[in-house]
Amino acid sequence: MLVTLGINALFIVLNRSMLRVVIPEYIIGTALIIYNMKLEKEKHQFSAIWIVLIIIITSSYSASRYEFDYKLKDYKQYQKVIEYVNEHKENTYLATIPALQFRYLAYSPYQMPPKGSFSNLRVMGGWDMFTQNYYDFKEKNNLEGTFLDLLKDNVYLIDGDVYWSGNEYKNYINNIVLFIKEHYNKNVEYEKVEQIENIYIYKIVEK
Repeated sequence: MLVTLGINALFIVLNRSMLRVVIPEYIIGTALIIYNMKLEKEKHQFSAIWIVLIIIITSSYSASRYEFDYKLKDYKQYQKVIEYVNEHKENTYLATIPALQFRYLAYSPYQMPPKGSFSNLRVMGGWDMFTQNYYDFKEKNNLEGTFLDLLKDNVYLIDGDVYWSGNEYKNYINNIVLFIKEHYNKNVEYEKVEQIENIYIYKIVEK
């Protein structure tokens, strides 16, 4: 238990704490400890219930108050980005990880994005790389899975001026362009084709 608390405390200090993982872990862990304790029926069981309730309420409140320096207000316009991409099914849109990291904040828990919204939109990287979803997306959108995909006529890059894990990201596209130049020996440039607040849609072309 102490090791678990120590590791989670380290993640919080490093701004890598995922509330969707940490909070349930604390609740379930506490419940298991209480379950395995030898409790008298009346008094201690009542106390155990109160302990679990306090942990749930405290965790939920802290989760809604502490933004981990993510500046969540910067991501509210993602719904517009998703709707724009969904209206242009003839194209494929690949996003830098910082740009659309919080795309799931675009809709409330009681809303759903339009059906098929992510059929032509994907983040370049992430935990589901090399999963079946990754391979299905590549096949459906005729992609090779390299940065050279960005040079295809109907493939666009989404980038933005955003905060992620306490860091500010601006013009991340420059890193991608530099990589293509140095790694593939391609002389490329980019132009902005659309701007949705602090999110930009670019086309990278070879000179």
